[in-house]
Amino acid sequence: WYKEAVYKFGLTPDMRVFTHLICSATSRGNRSGAERWYREAVHTHGLTANIGVFDKLIRAATMEGDYASAEDWYREAVRTCGLAPSIQIFNSLISSAAGSGNMTGAMHWYREAVNRFDLRPDLKMFNGLIGGASLKGNLSIAE
Repeated sequence: WYKEAVYKFGLTPDMRVFTHLICSATSRGNRSGAERWYREAVHTHGLTANIGVFDKLIRAATMEGDYASAEDWYREAVRTCGLAPSIQIFNSLISSAAGSGNMTGAMHWYREAVNRFDLRPDLKMFNGLIGGASLKGNLSIAE
């Protein structure tokens, strides 16, 4: 539908269209597709991504266990779009780190959220931390 709308009818897509495409690619484990749609939205069409888009891109990196790329997407969100840090983004970063066994990274993002940005943690954040510690077999950290 995208190709027909843009190429056949000459319509200019908005960020909502690209958000759907990025979400679709991410849900199918197609990280490269999600990143390609992001680049097309931002670099080709000059659109500004929203917090939901960056959450999906962080999750796409997470699904591949690429913690460094998840951090890069976070920094991109803050740097290029001026997006304020949010619980949603920090939950993705914590889940990414904890899920890949990097509890030091997960704790770093927790402290950033709570201490640096004064965000109030939610249950999802603690589930990520506890789940990560459990995966590492570290009951004392989970407790």
